Amino acid sequence: MKRTTLIVLFLSAMLMGQAVYAQSERQAVPFTQGDRDRLIRLEEGHKSLQRQIDDFKLANQQQFDAFKLANQQQFDGLAQRIDDLKLANQQQIDSLRLQINDLRASVADLRNLIYVVLAGMFTLVGFILWDRRTTLSPMIFRYKALEEREEKIEKVLKEIAQKDPHTAEALRHAGLL
Repeated sequence: MKRTTLIVLFLSAMLMGQAVYAQSERQAVPFTQGDRDRLIRLEEGHKSLQRQIDDFKLANQQQFDAFKLANQQQFDGLAQRIDDLKLANQQQIDSLRLQINDLRASVADLRNLIYVVLAGMFTLVGFILWDRRTTLSPMIFRYKALEEREEKIEKVLKEIAQKDPHTAEALRHAGLL
C-alpha cells in the first residue's frame, strides 16, 4: 500500500515538474510521436497501478472479511460458552435452592422432634413429682400418726415415772426425762 502510494506521488511530481518546465519555456513545443508514446505508456502505467491498487484493496478487503468472519465465529463460540455457563450456573443455583429448602424442612422436622422430646421430658418430670407426692402423702400421714403416738407414749411414760421411781430412773437413763 505504501509502495503504490509512493509510486503515484512520484509520478504526480514528475508530471507537475514537466508542466512547470513547459510553462517556464513558453515557447511552443510541438507534440511529437515520442511524446504521444510516452503519454500512452504513462496512461498504461497509471491503469496498471490503478489495477494493482484495486487488486490490493480487494485482497485486503477479503482478508479483513475473512478475519472478521473468523472473529465473529470465535465471538459466537464464546457467547455460546457464556450462555452454557450461565445455564449451568443457574441449574446449580436452583439445585442449591432445592437443597436449602430440603434442609429447612429437615430442620423444621428436627425442631418439632425436639419440641416433642421436651414435652415428653416435662410430662415425665410432672409425673414423677405427682407420683412422689402421691407416694409420700401416705408416708407423711403415717409419720404424723407415729409422732402423735410417740408423744402419747412419752406422756404416758412420764406419768408412770412420776408414780414409780424405778421407771423414772430408766427414763432418765434413756434421756427422756
